[in-house]
Amino acid sequence: MLYEYLGDINFEDSTIKVKRKGNQERILPASDDVINALKHYLKTRKNITAPLFLSKRSRRIANASIWHLVKKYLKQAQIQKSRLSPHTLRHTFATTILKNGENIFTIKELLSHRNLHTTERYLHINSEDLKRAVGKINLGYS
Repeated sequence: MLYEYLGDINFEDSTIKVKRKGNQERILPASDDVINALKHYLKTRKNITAPLFLSKRSRRIANASIWHLVKKYLKQAQIQKSRLSPHTLRHTFATTILKNGENIFTIKELLSHRNLHTTERYLHINSEDLKRAVGKINLGYS
């Protein structure tokens, strides 16, 4: 997903229009933190031009550059995975909101999946997650 133009951000209702594979467009909600980060970023720009994210040469940033930056910052954050990519962030997002209590149907919509099975492949659940889920069951015995 790439936020191509400044006009793709609606600061009034905190949404962002994203363009996905096959030029499909979706309007997704953005958290207050994301909106504030974008406002802060835009204050640092000398010229507000059509492309939202610019290279050092003031041109639209290339997908390859995004790939490189994501890998660089994931390594700096000491995130150890065999394969690091922008897609890693998508998986992390899905797993994080699931662990914070969001239901799988909402996650499916946020990821723009047509099939729930596709969403399931994004969610990384470990034995601690399973123990925590079972621990929430109260049978009334002490």
